[in-house]
Amino acid sequence: MSSDYAVVALPGHAAELVLGLRWHTILGSELTARARKKAREHRATHYAHGGERAEAVGVLRFPRGDRPARGMTRYCAALAFAHGHARGLHACCVDLPDGRTWLVAAHQGKVLTQTDRVYTTPADAHSALQALMDRHGAALTVHGQVPASPAEPFDLTLLGAQLSAAISLKPVGWAVPKPVIVALAACALTIGGRAGWDLVRSWRSGTEPLPSTTSSVSPEAAWRDALTRLASRTRVHTDDGVSAVLAAVAGLPMDIGGWQLRGAQCQPHADAGWQCGAQYERQRRNATNATFLAARPSGWTESWHPLDGVTASFVLSDGVEPLAIDRLQPLSTHDAGTFSHLQTVLPAFAAIAIGEPAPLRIEPPVDGFGVPMPALPGMPSVHERSLTLDGPLRSLALVPASLSGQVAWRLLDARLHETAEPALNRSRWMASLQGTLYALR
Repeated sequence: MSSDYAVVALPGHAAELVLGLRWHTILGSELTARARKKAREHRATHYAHGGERAEAVGVLRFPRGDRPARGMTRYCAALAFAHGHARGLHACCVDLPDGRTWLVAAHQGKVLTQTDRVYTTPADAHSALQALMDRHGAALTVHGQVPASPAEPFDLTLLGAQLSAAISLKPVGWAVPKPVIVALAACALTIGGRAGWDLVRSWRSGTEPLPSTTSSVSPEAAWRDALTRLASRTRVHTDDGVSAVLAAVAGLPMDIGGWQLRGAQCQPHADAGWQCGAQYERQRRNATNATFLAARPSGWTESWHPLDGVTASFVLSDGVEPLAIDRLQPLSTHDAGTFSHLQTVLPAFAAIAIGEPAPLRIEPPVDGFGVPMPALPGMPSVHERSLTLDGPLRSLALVPASLSGQVAWRLLDARLHETAEPALNRSRWMASLQGTLYALR
């Protein structure tokens, strides 16, 4: 397996980005298990997989001794880029601190298997990028540092807003054959009865042996606590919070000291508010870094690219609240009300995409022996579905207020298109608002 990879520390985060995985297609059911199996087949030490519906897995074998620094977590940069560009076809070409260049491409939020490459020279990366541009034409949006070619400014620090457990690198671990497990379990049961069985189960899970006493907590209370934990860690956005973010992006200065605005992205990050980055491009000869710093709003921090571009980062209040399951609307209410409203305003958008509802996974409570408790009759069934609105930035103000507290928005991506012909569903400011809608079934 190739070792042409790079590890880049992410300022402001206890995180390292790993670039240069090898991606393979996986098909069928139980894709999470298939992803790990594919990593083992390629003798990888770690792998990255985007979830149960992701049909590609990235694998990498770290040399002995290559471990993250203490307190640092390693994340897959390609998955972070793909998750941040969930609509359309995108490529990114970025120079790395060690002089090499990284190229990645994603389609509809999925990493293209022949990308996520670290090239020795920028010329090699640009040649590979040109092949992508020749193949896909105008459908491909290019980000990063690409000479003699129009590209959206990009900086690896923007990937910090995408950090989550879903894109972290996972160790492959040891594969213990099932016959061995069965034999060990039989021996344990013969020697120690139930205590032996608990010991085997704790060995498999990496935890201490579970007590051989039944739980004193009732199933009703245990499930109530499980739902409370789910709600507390699931954050949804209020209508006022989203409106404030839209207004802030719409109010960005078009010109700052001779630097022209090109686009902006905002992503909510844990409890730290919306992390936003506005990209500016140097336009006038007398424009310098100093003229930008002298005229830009206070509270911004800059990342320069290095002479002709800058990403200005700032934080906005996110207007989030914990998911209130008892206030979620039924799927049928959205079908009859919310989606009818979206149909009414659809002419003002380029596209509105609504995914199929899927059950939201709830970690079941366990009894005193560590056995998951069955779901109780009458429990609320929470479902989630993706929601994406693409169109003029002004049209996003038409998002129905009924979605307040029902959606966890994950990305606002706005792009300035100076040559766009204005129309009801087109403007110079085009934007994509992406999130997850929660509902009851």
